[in-house]
Amino acid sequence: MRLVTIIAIGGKEWGNFALNCCLSIKAHNWKQKVALITDGHATLGLESEIEKFFDYQTLVAHPQYPTPQEKSFYTKVNLYDIVTAMCPDANEFINIDADCLMIPGRSVDEWFNQHEGRTFTCWNNDLFDFKTGTTSRKDYTFWCNPLEAKEKYGLENPMPQVNTSFIYFNKSALAKNLFEVAKKVWHDTDLEYKEYKGVKPDELCFNIACSVTNVLPHETPYYPIFFQFASSNQQELYIQHCYPALGFAGQLRPSDRFVDLYNKYADYYRDLFGVGK
Repeated sequence: MRLVTIIAIGGKEWGNFALNCCLSIKAHNWKQKVALITDGHATLGLESEIEKFFDYQTLVAHPQYPTPQEKSFYTKVNLYDIVTAMCPDANEFINIDADCLMIPGRSVDEWFNQHEGRTFTCWNNDLFDFKTGTTSRKDYTFWCNPLEAKEKYGLENPMPQVNTSFIYFNKSALAKNLFEVAKKVWHDTDLEYKEYKGVKPDELCFNIACSVTNVLPHETPYYPIFFQFASSNQQELYIQHCYPALGFAGQLRPSDRFVDLYNKYADYYRDLFGVGK
């Protein structure tokens, strides 16, 4: 069984984002199972819609972390345990950020079919080769000094720079171990790192875990979702032609034109299912 998971933690806007994402998935395959992982705050006032369109729900609290951002990142490093407990029958998983949408006419089946048989893959921006000390680009962070990470964790395998807006993994001992290592890195306190939105980025944990386990994204770069920061071409037809989905990742404010495009697609899906805007 294939399961798509969406995390909605924080204000109600994240519940609405998650609902939009779910509708965009269901529009192309109503039978596709979709699960919501939420703190409950994000879905206040949306209970009937969530119940109608999501197949599974689970609540996470993480009271030890004060901010929604930190709770969300901690949820991601614990994702394997959460989803396999929530849906024991599932053996393939895609986690997609709530503020992403499938492009009309595209389906998550494309991703599942592409990655079937893989242990793990992820949106992937770069790869640090410890043998040569080189990367494919110079304008992106690994969230830490790779050489310091190499010394602390004894890294020998390449280290990717992932974006966890898209994660595919299967139910296996290898995938479970990768997430276990990511959790360990999360709790480590003696590696210097660059914060993202004021907290420790989960992507740092997955970068190191991939290198430790030698379970790497299948391709570098790998961009399954359109993000403005990663493409110089912002035209709608280009996005429709080249990407199955779009989303709002990154710290830079999206352009008004891109927000309008997201809203156009979200309104289409809400109209399709008779959901109020």
